[in-house]
Amino acid sequence: MTKLMNDEALAALDKSIRKWHRIWKRDGVDKGQANCALCQVYIEDICRGCPVGDKTGAIYCDKTPYTLWEQHHLQIHRDTGLGGGVRRVPGCPDCKKIAKQEHDFLVRLREDDDKERARLAARAAEAAQ
Repeated sequence: MTKLMNDEALAALDKSIRKWHRIWKRDGVDKGQANCALCQVYIEDICRGCPVGDKTGAIYCDKTPYTLWEQHHLQIHRDTGLGGGVRRVPGCPDCKKIAKQEHDFLVRLREDDDKERARLAARAAEAAQ
């Protein structure tokens, strides 16, 4: 059984999904925890309760595509993000691929929660009959 997210976590996850969709598809920017809705909720408690950390068992988005995103920008583009954030570099297929991976990872978290809610609702409806 998957742990269900509370309303605050779901709202933050949805904002994070939109952020990564903008990075993947258009001109969104990653400013790390400064513009991550999940980090804004969970970072001060070392990610305790964050749906990403709950899924991976890690903190600070380790074991997610975000680690690849950071490494790629540091090693390939020599971009630390200190000048206002990290953008997907136009023409770089790896930037687009990794941004999509992060987006898809977050979408799967949302889908898993939705599926568990539907399963529990079906069980409750069955029990009520």
